[in-house]
Amino acid sequence: MLCRQTNSRQSDRLSHKREDIHLPVYKVFNDRIDTYFSLSASIPFCKQKSAYLSLIRCLSVYLSVYRLSVSSSVCLFVCFQAQAFYERELEAMKRTQQLTADNLLAWKRTEAELRREFQTQEAALQKTLGKLRAELARVTEEARENREKSHKLQASLTTAESTIKVSLNPKPLIQTF
Repeated sequence: MLCRQTNSRQSDRLSHKREDIHLPVYKVFNDRIDTYFSLSASIPFCKQKSAYLSLIRCLSVYLSVYRLSVSSSVCLFVCFQAQAFYERELEAMKRTQQLTADNLLAWKRTEAELRREFQTQEAALQKTLGKLRAELARVTEEARENREKSHKLQASLTTAESTIKVSLNPKPLIQTF
């Protein structure tokens, strides 16, 4: 009778613990616990105790395995999060690199267009400068020719004035000796 009372108390404690466990482990060990209680009535108390301790050790090992699997699941979750973060960052870096390459290409195109425009403007300015130099040379030559004509005219004017003075001043008819 003592054996049965002890078994019933242990059974009450174990069933109470089984109700508190809300883990998938409960489903795995439910058959083992039921088997233990069904056999405990026919096994002497000392063997029941060793079987109970063996069952508890087995449950402890399985719970440790479950905890490890949960922690490995957490590790996998963290790993997947890190991998997702890495992939997002890699994608962002690729987009940035592509934008940078596109911007560089656009700047090169703009630079080439500006270079062509500058060269066109420079050629037009060089042509205008050539025309202005030719005009300056022509005007300089014309000014030199006009100066020479002016000097010739001045010389002619001086000669004409002196001729007019001589013709206006008659020579005395008598010469004094």
